[in-house]
Amino acid sequence: MAKDAVERKHQRLFDNVDQDNDGEITREDYQELAHRIIQAVQVTPSSEQARRLEDEYDRAWEAVADAAGVEPSDSLTLEDFCQAMARQAADEKAFNRNFGPLGEAEFSVADTDHDGRVSVQELQKVLEATGAARGDASQGATQLDNDNDGFVSKDEYLKAWRDAFTSAKAESPVMGKV
Repeated sequence: MAKDAVERKHQRLFDNVDQDNDGEITREDYQELAHRIIQAVQVTPSSEQARRLEDEYDRAWEAVADAAGVEPSDSLTLEDFCQAMARQAADEKAFNRNFGPLGEAEFSVADTDHDGRVSVQELQKVLEATGAARGDASQGATQLDNDNDGFVSKDEYLKAWRDAFTSAKAESPVMGKV
């Protein structure tokens, strides 16, 4: 059961990244996901936060490609992607090294006033841009606001972000129910 939930999360991620629905994902698909987030939170594309997000999505793609045993210029099928992500998720140090900075970059781009927290509404935009349905994004962002002050801290977001890809739970504030 635990493996099934993690695999379903990886399948959902694949589907969210594969916006052209061609059954494969590429570096360009990862970059498009970064651009969707940048547009959703209305950050200037040339800003430091936007460039960092693009760089971290690129690094994450390289880590997935490496785990799949392909060149970064190649594409991945759903099966290859899920196997690569399972290898990454099973190794906490590798996951944190390869994907932790991406979670931080996502949070940073949403933290437009640089106060170390994002509003529930800003986080909802990020979650929708990454493929969460509007209702799931709204509910997930609200769930992460532990003290009901209308904001989510960086630590709250990063824990939920990591759990979304590594936890055996079938539900995640970041991805919804899988």
